[in-house]
Amino acid sequence: MAFAILAFASIGTFAAGCGSSSSEDAQDQANETSQQIQDQVNQATQDAQKQADQITNQAQKSIDNAQKQMNDKNASTNESIDKAQKQAQQAAQNAQDQAQQATQDAQKQINDAVKQYGQ
Repeated sequence: MAFAILAFASIGTFAAGCGSSSSEDAQDQANETSQQIQDQVNQATQDAQKQADQITNQAQKSIDNAQKQMNDKNASTNESIDKAQKQAQQAAQNAQDQAQQATQDAQKQINDAVKQYGQ
């Protein structure tokens, strides 16, 4: 749209310059209009870039936050797994200790029985 206005202003300048005694005024007006349009285009471009940067920053913050939450959950999950593994290992060790103790108790009873009946 800005280029259409610029083109229109240029045509008007050309038409005003043909046979007009105030062609310098028309040229100045066209230049001023062209500069105003260019300033507006530049400002719109800067505003759009600023908005794009803000949106990009917000999106990156959201991504970073989601990543942190995922890492926290993974760490929590890993801690739970480690705790469960330690509990399972301890339970297995307890069961093994109890089985060994039961075996030793049974062996002692056998030895005592052999001694008692063997005499």
